[in-house]
Amino acid sequence: MKKEYKKIFRQIDEKKPARDLPGKILARIHTAKRRSARIHFFALSALSTVSFVALFPAFRFTMEEFSRTGFYEFFSLAFSDTATILPLWKTFVLSLAETLPVLALAIFFSVLFILLESLRSAVKNASPAFFKFN
Repeated sequence: MKKEYKKIFRQIDEKKPARDLPGKILARIHTAKRRSARIHFFALSALSTVSFVALFPAFRFTMEEFSRTGFYEFFSLAFSDTATILPLWKTFVLSLAETLPVLALAIFFSVLFILLESLRSAVKNASPAFFKFN
């Protein structure tokens, strides 16, 4: 039995990897990275498109909420009746804060943030996905 093991180990020592094996391994790694970058690029491009389309209804909803809550009316007082507002500025600022449509602004800025981040990441993944660098 020991002789068989020696024979097997001697055969293993005699076999050496092919000369182009490291090149093939590096090419396979490069191909896998390009494939991963392409998948990320297309997924982020789709997310960018969806968030760009969602930006318009979010903006319209935000503008409707601004007009519904009366924020414009309070805000316009700051420019039209400044002398009247100055003595009561604390109450005025609280009234402005109370009529601010926080939920609509949060939705709008969330969609805008998703759009900008997905665009940034898609551009970052575009180069390794489609251009070959050494």
